Amino acid sequence: MVTRVNAQSYQATVYRNNVKLRVIPITTGKAGFETRSGMEVILSKERTRTMDAATGGADNKDP
Repeated sequence: MVTRVNAQSYQATVYRNNVKLRVIPITTGKAGFETRSGMEVILSKERTRTMDAATGGADNKDP
């Protein structure tokens, strides 16, 4: 599985064995909490993952 994120078009494209499976709309954070650029290797396997404000260190109530 490979996911390529385009922060300028706000889209993530998911590939399996070089076959595009889907394109997902994304957000890249607000000023001061922007998503960093570069390659990241994910070494865990999870059925689901909740990504919220607390994941990035912001208060849960912060929009």
